[in-house]
Amino acid sequence: MASSGVLERLENVTSRLESVANKFNLGAIGNSNSPAGDNAGSHLDNLPIIQDYSSLIDGSLKQCLQLSTSLGGDLKELNNHISKLFDLQRIFILYAIQCKKPTNEQQFAEAIKPMLNEIQAIQSYREKHRQSPLFNHLSAISESIPALGWITVSPAPYPFIKEMADAGQFYTNRVLKEFKDKDETHVNWVKLWLKLLQELQQYVKQYHTTGLAWATHGQQEFNAQQATR
Repeated sequence: MASSGVLERLENVTSRLESVANKFNLGAIGNSNSPAGDNAGSHLDNLPIIQDYSSLIDGSLKQCLQLSTSLGGDLKELNNHISKLFDLQRIFILYAIQCKKPTNEQQFAEAIKPMLNEIQAIQSYREKHRQSPLFNHLSAISESIPALGWITVSPAPYPFIKEMADAGQFYTNRVLKEFKDKDETHVNWVKLWLKLLQELQQYVKQYHTTGLAWATHGQQEFNAQQATR
C-alpha cells in the first residue's frame, strides 16, 4: 500500500484541485474534440514541448489503452476517461505556453475543471466496481492518475508524478503476482502503464522543471474558456 507520506501528497493535490474548482461551483467546460488549432497556429504543434507530449499520447498511452481493450471488462470502460484526460492536458499546455500565468484563481479553477472531472470519474468508477475481477487494475489507475495534477504543483512537479506512480505500486504488484505465470498480457499492461507515468515524469522534468511553463511562446491574457478548447 502507498506510504502515509505519499497518501498525504495524493490527498493534498486532490484537495487542491477540488477546493479551487468547488469554491466557485463551476461546471465542466471544454471539449476534447475541439481542434487544438483553435488556440494556436499549426507551428505551435511542432514545438518540442507539444510534440513530445503528443508522442507520449500516441505511443505508450495508445499501447496501454489497446491492451486495456484486449483485457476488456471493467478496465476497458476507463479508456475514454483516460484518453480524454491526456487530450485535455495537451490542449491546456498548448494554451498555457501562449499566455501569462493567471493571477485570478477563479480563471484557473474554471480551466482545470474538465481535467478534474476525468480524474474524479476514474476514481469513482473504481469505487463502484470493487467486486470486479480487474479491481487491482482499476485501483492501480485510480491511485496513480492524480499524477496528472502536476500542473498545480510547483516549484518541482516532476517528483510528484513518481510519488503518484508509487501510490499505485501496491496494486500493480498485485497484478504482477496474480498473472506472472498465467497471462503475459496483464504483465505487459502493468509495464506499459508504469512506462507511461515514467515518460510523463521525464517530459515534465524537461519542459516544466519548476512548474507549468507559462508564456514561453506568447503573452496573451489568460482566458479560461479557451484553455481546454
